[in-house]
Order: sequence, then structure tokens, then C-alpha cells
Amino acid sequence: MLVNRPAIGIDVAKNFCFYTAVSPTCTTFLKPFRALNTKQGLLFALGQIKKVEEAFSSKPVIVLESTGHYSQRIVHFFLKQGFEVYHINPLISHSIKNSVVRKVKTDRVDALELAKLLFVQAFRPTTMPKEQLANLKVLTRARGHLVEQRAKSVNQLQCAIEQIAPLFPSVLNPGSLTALTLVSKFPSPCEWIEKANHKAIMDMLETLPRKGKSYAQEKYATLVSCAEDAQITGIPLAAYASTIRCFASVVQSLDVQIKVIDDQIKALSEQLPEVALLRSIPGIGDTLAPIILGEIGDIER
Repeated sequence: MLVNRPAIGIDVAKNFCFYTAVSPTCTTFLKPFRALNTKQGLLFALGQIKKVEEAFSSKPVIVLESTGHYSQRIVHFFLKQGFEVYHINPLISHSIKNSVVRKVKTDRVDALELAKLLFVQAFRPTTMPKEQLANLKVLTRARGHLVEQRAKSVNQLQCAIEQIAPLFPSVLNPGSLTALTLVSKFPSPCEWIEKANHKAIMDMLETLPRKGKSYAQEKYATLVSCAEDAQITGIPLAAYASTIRCFASVVQSLDVQIKVIDDQIKALSEQLPEVALLRSIPGIGDTLAPIILGEIGDIER
């Protein structure tokens, strides 16, 4: 818990924050004020906080709730200024604040209550992460979002394919490189059995999976059977062919972006011995180790 130091409570919103200060005796010293999350607004808030520091001859601590990416910039700003910052999980802060019946719920009140939190419970201060670890966290989270988008797009692609050729997913995995390349160029089942397309499709089936000519011939025969079945069981709408080509293009584009992110994560991981340490744990591989390190930060802390 906080002893003999003033505290600054910050209630964070997208475009502005409410700031307030309490004295080392947990009494209101600085009435809540609003400042924009701009250069001018942050410097104004910093000036007001400096007055608190001068009044008590002690550097105040900063207290704010985690509000996603809105609060991250505020935390980073005050850490750069040398302040001790407490970035508190809102589930914890709400449970403490709600233990007292609150008659009023405003941003000003929340800022004041946040400032007083450190006087009733001990928290662990937030630290400035190493630049490499911060980059790793951003990259692994971005990769997670891209992978999630890819999974959704593959599902949409498969739904469209099953309408036009129900047996196709049993022939080729719709999210595989071979299937994506095939349906991008030949999205309609009738195109799979056209003699003019036979050589191009055979080349895809032989070179992309890298399983040889016999595999390609067997897979092509299955694909022809799928196309013949589709003439009876499928819905031959041109719109489905267009949709299939569109979703396949989206998945292919996401694959390119995921590869770019993966290369950057790999380059960073080679500079961080902690990644190799995590990989030594059974069940944690090249993908999971950077994600864990990015989320937990410096293992030595």
C-alpha cells in the first residue's frame, strides 16, 4: 500500500482523460480536471502533476485502469516521464470500489477512487518493457488476429464450395495451397473436367503438394468424380463461382501477411534467449514460445 506519497488517479477515455490527485493522507488535493489525449493535453496534465510533486516534495504515483489500447499510450507516456505507474485490471479495481455503495458514477468520481486505491491495497507497478519484447507482443497479437481472420475466411470459402460441389472438401482441404490455387483459377466444377484445363490442373496437383505424378493422377480422378457428382447435387450459380474466387483470394492474401509477420517474429526470437528457453519445455514450439514471451514479458522479473 502507498505510504507518504501523493497519487494521481486517471480515468481514461478514447479522446481525453480525467485526472485528480490525493495527498499522502488520502485526501483530495487536486480537483478532477479533464485533458485531451493530445500533445498539448498530456503536457498540460504533466504540468499539473508537477505542481503536486512540488507541493509534497515527492514524486506522485500514477494509477489507472487497463482500458485496452486507449490506456496503453497513457501508461507509456508517464513511464517515459519517470513516474511509477500502476496499470490495474478493471475486474480488481471494480471489486474494490463496489465494496462501498456508490451513489454517483462519473468519470470524475472514478478518477478520485482510482487515486485512493493504492491506500487500501498493494499492487504491483507496471514497468517499461524491453523494446524487443514490446515488438514481439505486438507482432504475435497481430498474427493471432490474422490467423483468426483466415479461419473465418476458410469457413466462408468452404460453405460456398459445398453449395456448388458438395464433395470437394473430401477431395482437397479448402484451406490448403493446392485447393486455393485450384479454385482461384477454376472455381466452377465444370472447369475441372474440361480438356483444355487438364494439363494445368494436373501440374497443380503434382507440384504444389510435392507428392508426385501418381498422387496427382489419383487426386485428379477423384476431382473429376466430384465434378460429375456436382452436376446433380450442386447449385450451378455463377455467383457461387465468383464468391469462391473472392474468398480464396482473401485467404491467399492473409497467408502472405502471416508469412511476413512470421519472418519478423523469427528474426526477433533469434535475438531473445528466453524464446529458446521456453522452446525447451515439452509442448512449446516455435509458434507458442514467442507468444508466451510477448505476453508475460521479461522472464527474469
